[in-house]
Amino acid sequence: MNNNSNLNKEALIIVLTLLLAEGSKQVLLPVTWFVEPQTFSSKQNNIIMKSIQPIKISSIAIILLLFVSTGCYYDKVLPIEPEGDISYAQEVQPFFDLKCASCHPDDSQPNLQPDMSYNSLVSGGYIDTANPSNSKLYVKISVGGSMEPFATDTERAITLKWIEQGAKNN
Repeated sequence: MNNNSNLNKEALIIVLTLLLAEGSKQVLLPVTWFVEPQTFSSKQNNIIMKSIQPIKISSIAIILLLFVSTGCYYDKVLPIEPEGDISYAQEVQPFFDLKCASCHPDDSQPNLQPDMSYNSLVSGGYIDTANPSNSKLYVKISVGGSMEPFATDTERAITLKWIEQGAKNN
C-alpha cells in the first residue's frame, strides 16, 4: 500500500474514533458500510461493532406508527369553522363568483351573478331561515347534493351559518 492509502485509513480511524467518542452512531453506521473489513485491526473492528447498537424493534414500530398516523391524511383539510357574522358580499358571493356564476347566468335558476344572486336565492325559495339545513341552497351543496363537488367543507359551513344568521343581504 502507498502512503496516501495509509493516511486515508488513519484519517478514517481518527474520524471514526471521534464519532464513537461523541456517540454519533447515526453518522458512524453509513461510514463503516464503505470501509473494507481489512482496514481496521480486529480490536478496532470490535470497538466499532460494539458501538453500533441494533435498532430496537420498538423504535421501528414508533417510526412506522408516526408515518401511518400522520401520513394517511396529508390531503384532508379540516373545514374552517366560520366565526362572527357572515357577510353575504364578502364571504358567500365570492364562492358563487368563483365556482357557480359561470353555470348559473341570467336565464337559469338560481341566477348567481353578483348583482342578481341574493334576490334570486330568496325569491326562488332556495333559503329557509326557519330550517337552515333544509334550505335548497344548502342541500344542493351538501355532501350527497347535486352541487357537492363544487363546494368545500368550509364553503358549506359558511353558507349554512349565513342562512342560520338570517340570510342577510350584507
